[in-house]
Amino acid sequence: RAGLFKVLTVALVLSTGITLLLAFSISRPLSRLSRAAKRIAAGERGVALPVGGSGEIRELSHSFRTMTEELDSRLNYISEFAADVAHEFKSPLTSIRGAAELLAEGAHEDPDARERFLNNILLDTQRLDRLVSRLLLLSRIESRVEGMTLVDLHSLLERVCKRLNAHEADDSSTHKVELYFQARHTWVRGREEDLETAFTNLIENAQRYSPKDQPVIVTAHEFPRGIVVSVADQGPGVPEARRDKIFERFYTTEAEQGGTGLGLAIVDTVARAHGGKVTLESEVGQGARFSVWLPRENKASGSR
Repeated sequence: RAGLFKVLTVALVLSTGITLLLAFSISRPLSRLSRAAKRIAAGERGVALPVGGSGEIRELSHSFRTMTEELDSRLNYISEFAADVAHEFKSPLTSIRGAAELLAEGAHEDPDARERFLNNILLDTQRLDRLVSRLLLLSRIESRVEGMTLVDLHSLLERVCKRLNAHEADDSSTHKVELYFQARHTWVRGREEDLETAFTNLIENAQRYSPKDQPVIVTAHEFPRGIVVSVADQGPGVPEARRDKIFERFYTTEAEQGGTGLGLAIVDTVARAHGGKVTLESEVGQGARFSVWLPRENKASGSR
């Protein structure tokens, strides 16, 4: 009996020790993770996260680290975006203020000067209005949470081209749009309104830079995993030094005075939101071709 009692006592001590050790190995990294979470919640950034512990704790730490990195990335995006917006608003607001001050100081007594300053104010307010409209559109696209539906890309492109060609008939400064849809499958999964906005922006951008009497060519080709829609113009092209920046927010060229610099950024945002991408091929003096790749959808399988 004494021997059995000793064995049971040793077993109890060992099991208690093992239990305490396991509890400590779990609670310690969880406690460190909890303290790190509280520091992040308080607004501290760059907090080092624990990576030790069992497999489950290590996986939890990894997921938490991924979340904080994405949060940091989003905060950086918001900070940079706010700085960009402030910069873009500053120039027209400064111009409006200067014109108003000159008018207040007596420039209104000169009819020519008054007309010139009032026209400057009108142009700057129109630019601000376009900028606000594009910013709101970009914000809506980035924050959409509703699901995607099947979209007939052929019908969508036909509708966009028909509408822009109607504008061309009323305005000789625009250019005819020719559509060549050569993809057998026409379905993609997406948000129809956003896709229509993106392709409208691309085609209008091509019209802006096309020489007189030169059409804008829109083509669609099918590939094993997707559909590529290309918009080509015969304009001046994009210099190599500017190609990497062309999709950045607020980026404009010297020839694009008065533009918002958000049209191609919206195209890029829409493409990425649909699991696709937009690329640029261009040679100076030989035009530019913007291509949007979108994953294609089998209508039969997508409608189940």
